[in-house]
Amino acid sequence: VLRGHIRTGAPAGEIVAAARDLDVETIMMGEPARGPLRSLFTRDTAGGLLHRAPCAVWYVPARAAAA
Repeated sequence: VLRGHIRTGAPAGEIVAAARDLDVETIMMGEPARGPLRSLFTRDTAGGLLHRAPCAVWYVPARAAAA
């Protein structure tokens, strides 16, 4: 089941909190292909998720998504 939720705050922390609150099994995240600065922030969020998430995290980098 896919659901959407809106939260404010630090992205990695809010995604981890939502995953706990909603008892999710997997977080899926893709990297947008829109320049180095945006890519850097996305990687920081993904890194925070990989270390703190209470579930599996699937991360798809932009190069893999474009293939």
